[in-house]
Amino acid sequence: QKTAYEIYQCDWSSDVCSSDLVRQSIYLQYLSKCSFVAGTEIHDEDAAIVDTAFTPTANSFTVVGTPTLTGTYRKIGNRVFCHIEHSATISVASTAGTSNYTGLPFTVAKYGAMCNSANAGTGISYGGGMVHTSGNRCYPPAWAATGQIVVTDFYYDTSV
Repeated sequence: QKTAYEIYQCDWSSDVCSSDLVRQSIYLQYLSKCSFVAGTEIHDEDAAIVDTAFTPTANSFTVVGTPTLTGTYRKIGNRVFCHIEHSATISVASTAGTSNYTGLPFTVAKYGAMCNSANAGTGISYGGGMVHTSGNRCYPPAWAATGQIVVTDFYYDTSV
């Protein structure tokens, strides 16, 4: 049995890519809002943490070449944590407020949850966007055309 901190602790002895840091940041922000006492153990039957694949759809991105899009999520209670990797054989670019991901694994209960996108090759963060209930969409920030994988991590609630 592990504490919540131990469950998502980074292995600082190895290389850590920016997508790991973005995902950890979002997860730790969630943990900071939980009403548990630090050091309390989370039992497997209480909160199983398992990555599950889902198939997001990319809408209104500028893509040159063949796109590749993968997604995974973790659901803890009513909170869903998602990770999307988006790339193309030549390049992919996003326009803020227009480009979006649909096909999220659960219905978004309220808008305003944050998302962050970063270039997995360079480690540069593109900034934040938001998850919206309208059409169950994640709107990532803008980024210029890149041939690198862009990761977008976000969370949202499935009930109010």
